[in-house]
Amino acid sequence: LLALVKFLDLIGFQALFAEHYRGPQRKTQLGHYRMVSGIVMLLFIGFQRLGHFAYLRYDAMLCGVLQVAALPAVSTFWRYLQAMGLVQSQSLLRLGAALRRRVWQLCGYAPRAVQINIDTTVSTVYGAIEGARKGHNRKHRGKKALRPVLCFVSETREYLCGTQRRGQTMSGEEVARQIRQFRGLLPD
Repeated sequence: LLALVKFLDLIGFQALFAEHYRGPQRKTQLGHYRMVSGIVMLLFIGFQRLGHFAYLRYDAMLCGVLQVAALPAVSTFWRYLQAMGLVQSQSLLRLGAALRRRVWQLCGYAPRAVQINIDTTVSTVYGAIEGARKGHNRKHRGKKALRPVLCFVSETREYLCGTQRRGQTMSGEEVARQIRQFRGLLPD
């Protein structure tokens, strides 16, 4: 965890966060920066669910890094995530692009060209999920699903962008719209 904190200081994460992130209208005592960095630290530690904050609520190192006596309840983090919308997803993509630019610059990595992998997958849904459609679903034939589209930089295996789609095959127009996003998310 201390290595992550040192790395975030080295790349100027807090300044980039303040410049690129537009937080939801929901106000928190921790503030937007500490809420998002707390979630990032939870993922870095190895936990995959927000519910695991219950195990770390009084952890001295994590509380010291976030400058609090105790972390808020797990429901606070859930409410913060639920308050996020399309504006926050776009600002997180811009933040990721700025971080990519900064890290590639610090590492001296300047490729002439990069390859982008565009992958689709099927996510079966259970219940009435908005936008779910019956489509090609090999594992659960005939069930409704969403079809997320994920784009990665092949050379560095970084997540670039993605969209959550209805459970139908992707049209050429949608692929073109996805590709147009790449220019703003990659370093010059």
